[in-house]
Amino acid sequence: MTQVISLNNGLVPNIQEYKNNNYSEMLPYLSINEESEYETRYFVVYFNEDDEAENINMEHIASVSWDDALEMGETALGNEKTTGYLDQYRYRITEGDNNTFTVFLDCSKDFSARQVIMRIVGVTAIAIVILVTLVFGFISKRVVKPFAKNSA
Repeated sequence: MTQVISLNNGLVPNIQEYKNNNYSEMLPYLSINEESEYETRYFVVYFNEDDEAENINMEHIASVSWDDALEMGETALGNEKTTGYLDQYRYRITEGDNNTFTVFLDCSKDFSARQVIMRIVGVTAIAIVILVTLVFGFISKRVVKPFAKNSA
């Protein structure tokens, strides 16, 4: 999603722009619908040629203060990588003609969903191990019982 926002100059495209610009062909794994531009939580920090913050677009997020957005933008710009994570935010740095901008996408819902899935998988795996152990314990007693009678 950060790539689409970057390609669209710092904005989530509406569904018509998404279709017209062939984003779906470039990013087939990404699904954008009519609600995406309203439900996507992100902010963009714009920098000039001297890497000084010029503007911050925070219209699509409420959980970040202006100062935090500025600090995160400067931190990301100082990193060697053009993409990465800062806390629960995925970022992408894009070089423009006269400026550079960094898109920050709030991934907290994705992280929460992954955590729930990992817990479910972990509990299920433990339950299966316990169940298999009990079944093998029960079966092995029945299998060994005739041999134990013969040797006695």
